[in-house]
Amino acid sequence: MSSDRFKKIATNYGDLYREVFLEMGRSHDEMEQSVFRGVQKNIENFKDLPILDIGTGDGETIKSFVEAGCTKLTGLDLNEEMLIRLKAKFGEAVELIQGDALDLSRFEEGSFPIIISGNAIHNIAATERKGFWREIIRLKPRLFVDLDRIVDADPGKHKKNYDKEIKAVESVYKHKHGLNEAYEMWREHFIQDEKEQLTLEEFERELGAHYNLQVIFDMGLNKTVVARLKQLRNLKFMNPIQLSKKLGGKIEVRSKKRLTKDTLKILYTPGVAEVSRAVAADKSLSFIYTIRKNTIAVVSDGSAVLGLGNLGPEGALPVMEGKALLFKELGGVDAFPIVLDTQDTEEIIKIVKAIAPTFGGINLEDISAPRCFEIEERLKKELTIPVFHDDQHGTAIVVLAGLINALKVVGKNITKVKIVISGVGAAGIAIAKLLLDAGAKNIIMVDSTGIIHKERKEGMNWAKEKMARCTNPDGVWGGLKDALRDADVFIGVSAPNLLSAKDIKTMRSEAIVFAMSNPTPEIAPEEARRGGAAVVATGRSDFPNQINNVLAFPGVFRGALDSRTRIITDEHKLAAAKALA
Repeated sequence: MSSDRFKKIATNYGDLYREVFLEMGRSHDEMEQSVFRGVQKNIENFKDLPILDIGTGDGETIKSFVEAGCTKLTGLDLNEEMLIRLKAKFGEAVELIQGDALDLSRFEEGSFPIIISGNAIHNIAATERKGFWREIIRLKPRLFVDLDRIVDADPGKHKKNYDKEIKAVESVYKHKHGLNEAYEMWREHFIQDEKEQLTLEEFERELGAHYNLQVIFDMGLNKTVVARLKQLRNLKFMNPIQLSKKLGGKIEVRSKKRLTKDTLKILYTPGVAEVSRAVAADKSLSFIYTIRKNTIAVVSDGSAVLGLGNLGPEGALPVMEGKALLFKELGGVDAFPIVLDTQDTEEIIKIVKAIAPTFGGINLEDISAPRCFEIEERLKKELTIPVFHDDQHGTAIVVLAGLINALKVVGKNITKVKIVISGVGAAGIAIAKLLLDAGAKNIIMVDSTGIIHKERKEGMNWAKEKMARCTNPDGVWGGLKDALRDADVFIGVSAPNLLSAKDIKTMRSEAIVFAMSNPTPEIAPEEARRGGAAVVATGRSDFPNQINNVLAFPGVFRGALDSRTRIITDEHKLAAAKALA
């Protein structure tokens, strides 16, 4: 069927299709729950991002996103009656637009990081799909698709499903409502649709010609289709819950020597006694004879996990496991996650000191400010092994490295640019300190209360007061938008969706934007570019220009362990940033 004829039946008769599903014994409520389960699994990845639903219909898909707390939803459909009902159902939660999937020109380039399009793809004539893909990619080169109608591996089963749906359409449109013309149009559509239905290989070829699809969420596809999708080179399934369940954690302990009758008496009793006596006589030998020479502890109290807040020790453990994995894979450093069921500063210091003889270094992680500053400083003074709070210093190193190169791109000098840092916690303060060491002269720091300055009293602590004395040389007051005016650089380590393209336009030309809040940045990359930013980076691996601590901490500890460094100094951090740049 031509697209024009399909538009006619969708516009005039599409609102009756709910009855077709009921006739088939398949309720929309069941479909909604299936989609909702898929959304729930992945909601933190896209909760605050703009989402476009093409072919909204009566809202069975978009409803799941509304209930999951998504706040920037747009629905597009041809049928005015459906949209009126959806307006009554969702109110202001969804922006509803009557329009054609083949004409998305009303939307600006890069305006939707996420596009939902289940059936709409398959209701477009094969000759017109190339233009549809081109429009999708123009809107945003990440696509999340409900592939519910891609052809099944079993042709017989596929045909049976089509025949069942055609009979249901006949019952509803022809016999129940007397809409013979509508029935004939739907029937013609189904016959043509069956011929043109995308196979998995065709889907990959059509989309792969334009873009390497990053993620598709499984929202109820049968196991056969999912298995085949996973084999396609352009598709990657990402489901951290299922993967973590399958693995039972990310790391394991392995023996370096195969255990036999002969090795047992050497590696354990009686032979191990000789090693123990040697180490007891000279403790430095623990760095030669034991795992200590290449092993660090990744310690957290779970009080500031990623951008998620205080999740406690159990909530922090998956992150610490991941950190340990990265240390091993990228730096060859053996690391073990240790999460503490206390958020008392003195207790944490006492515990870390007590376990220190096992390790060659301590990596502190996800401990809230300002406690993290005191904990790190005390441990650095009281231990003889390197202590490194990665949220502070790893972040600072990669930000400085990125800024060195970004400034080269725009032809500016770090000593002359105005830098705004959003977030005055562990990361923000460490970034500011390292940038000052690198030669920055004009840094303005902003938290949720406003700009940090010497006269401010509200929401201050000793760490912020210290930074107020060495930043904001012009004594600027106000909020983030005031700080951004005529700024050259924005560095965000704070909260999602703080800025818009309009805010970026108030910055100087050739602006640099590092929006590093995780999992959702302070401003989406496409929004920053629309505001005129010349260089844009985030902390996410699925956006271009990732600035992530993983670029720094494996190498920093590799060097510290190999050189038996007692303290990782500011000079070490500057050298690491320059080497990385």
